[in-house]
Amino acid sequence: MELGWLLRGWRTGIVTTPYPTRPDPPPQGFRGRPQLDGERCRIDDGCTVCVEVCLPRALRLETVPNGLDRRLVLDLLPCIMCGLCVQACPTGALHMQSDGELAVRSPQDAQTIVPLEMEVSSDGHI
Repeated sequence: MELGWLLRGWRTGIVTTPYPTRPDPPPQGFRGRPQLDGERCRIDDGCTVCVEVCLPRALRLETVPNGLDRRLVLDLLPCIMCGLCVQACPTGALHMQSDGELAVRSPQDAQTIVPLEMEVSSDGHI
């Protein structure tokens, strides 16, 4: 098969695929990438199951620079697309999306952020 591809390339002068105008279909068994639905996520209620099972720490809790608030971050750059977080999520807030195109202009573009809503009492204490 590779020899035929090589000969065709020499004959026609075309040695690349027609991507991106016609993307190749994903291979059988392709999982895709995780996607986080902030509306369904129960991180505010203390659920951290997805964070606990994430091996490369692509899902993590961070403290916001103001030092008071926290947020859940799904970072696709260290993610290995294993799907463990999807299987562990009790609310279905995480699911695998069959999109395999992950090109971004900055590392922040590869992140999904869910802010934690802190309960503040009437006197201003958390």
